[in-house]
Amino acid sequence: MLFAIEIVLPIFTLIAFGWTLAAVGVLGRTAGAGLAEFAAKVGLPVLIFKTIASAQMTADAPWMLWACYFPGAAIAWTAGHLFAGRVLRRDPPTAVIAGIASAFANTAFVGLPLAQRAYGEHGVLIVSLLLAVHMPIMMATATILMERAERQVKGGDGRSPLRVMLQILANVGRQPVVIGVICGTAFRLSGLVLPELVDKPIGMIAQASTPVMLFALGMSLWAHGVKGEVATAVAASVAKLALMPAAVLAIALALGLERSNIGPLVLIAALPTGINVHMIAIQFRSNERLASATVVMTTVVSVVTSSLWLMLLARFV
Repeated sequence: MLFAIEIVLPIFTLIAFGWTLAAVGVLGRTAGAGLAEFAAKVGLPVLIFKTIASAQMTADAPWMLWACYFPGAAIAWTAGHLFAGRVLRRDPPTAVIAGIASAFANTAFVGLPLAQRAYGEHGVLIVSLLLAVHMPIMMATATILMERAERQVKGGDGRSPLRVMLQILANVGRQPVVIGVICGTAFRLSGLVLPELVDKPIGMIAQASTPVMLFALGMSLWAHGVKGEVATAVAASVAKLALMPAAVLAIALALGLERSNIGPLVLIAALPTGINVHMIAIQFRSNERLASATVVMTTVVSVVTSSLWLMLLARFV
């Protein structure tokens, strides 16, 4: 337990530090937005590039990792959606937000630092391979379901799923994370080695990206807060922090995933809900309170749940 806490606690201490400085007004929202932009557009892609370009590659093909992760996410997503819609009797858009919040992990800002501390360079590699497809798959699914829910409430035709997919795929190539994955893979295949004059500053940026991401996340959580929708947020949090990692673990064991990959993959599945869920709620003007409450709630509770999952994985996997 102490080992697990030593891994998890520094990550969430930095988040809490960012939250505190935002709460007392030492840094304003513009500072947090600037830090988040640096992390997302510079630090994170550079870290991914450096990891893929130099890391020892996993024996499992990337699609084996995806085949274990995304069905587990679908189980949690469906459970959160159905519980909110049929048990709590929430309207269709709210049920969709609950489903998204039950499965959309904060893979970049929390997943990379946590996997790095727990599993080193190998953990970062697993997260990087997942990040290559995580955003387009999750965003496409969320957009299609939200537009369908809006049609149920307001009527009308809306966009076809094919048009939604094409629009999202058109934007994928411009995402900094995807560019980092592509460049890192291309450089690795080239067989070249970065000269020290280039490798040193890249390494410094990669190292700086982790604390900056966590600090920016803490400031963002202060802006969101918990403003109601507690029952639905609790249900989504249970699905995200307990059901989803359990489902991914069961699928990984059933498919015979390499043991060294199961730990990082399950830890990623146990991550708190990502800020992107709040962005989706804002985009569709649908229950932003539920989205923000789930993001904050899962981030706080995952201090404990991530430690418990690490203990379980260290003992049985």
